[in-house]
Amino acid sequence: MRWRSIDHGALAAASAGFDNWRKTSAFERSKLLRRVAERMREKADELAELLVFA
Repeated sequence: MRWRSIDHGALAAASAGFDNWRKTSAFERSKLLRRVAERMREKADELAELLVFA
């Protein structure tokens, strides 16, 4: 990848997101990840269609 093709706005957003994530307690992160996993299980069929037909 060429450095000129990097989206610097996306890079800044990812960096800010990581800073927030890093400041979040392990307990809060685990609660969030469990909610994400539950939603993914609820939407498994839709996610599978996206993966197969996208």
